[in-house]
Amino acid sequence: MEETISQFDIGTTNVTITVEDCNGNVEICSTSVNVEDCDAPQLTCPDNFNLTADEFCEASITWDPIDVYDNSGDILTVECDFDNGTLVTTGDYNIACRVQDSTGNNGTCEFNVVVTDTTAPVFTCPTMVNKCNDYGLPYATNLTFFDSITDNCCPQSISMSMEETISQFDIGTTNVTITVEDCNGNVEICSTSVNVEDCDAPQ
Repeated sequence: MEETISQFDIGTTNVTITVEDCNGNVEICSTSVNVEDCDAPQLTCPDNFNLTADEFCEASITWDPIDVYDNSGDILTVECDFDNGTLVTTGDYNIACRVQDSTGNNGTCEFNVVVTDTTAPVFTCPTMVNKCNDYGLPYATNLTFFDSITDNCCPQSISMSMEETISQFDIGTTNVTITVEDCNGNVEICSTSVNVEDCDAPQ
């Protein structure tokens, strides 16, 4: 070859090749070598990770810059399903990221983020609940144990259960354990007492 080339860069290179036999007879070939970029860019996504929802039932999905390598040496821009720092609520998020080089080769990678709620319902557990007996009866029903119950993710889906299955409370003092659970299985327990007073005057 007129040009001494051991490797051909991506793109088109013109070459002149001289072919000579043992008697000095020569034939010349002028041609071109076109090297195409067939390699997709390589992306390295972060490992899967978990986040905990905050008091507003949100978490910010944030990750370090994604490493990209392409044989062109160009600086490529990565696009993902979510913007870095996006606020989301509880759930399981599969995030795909992609990049394209100047010749149309596409590279992709994926990672998974799970956002969970670990905050139990919030309320004030009373030391004792005092109530008069139902009129004319030796017990009380329809007790209110908490003024309010709040929860960061599901304040409208709170369940309460008592360790002791009691539908009515006799006059006197009864110890109870109340379990308050939100929609994500977070539990807070209240141990208190119910004091039912005889408020009926003798007749």
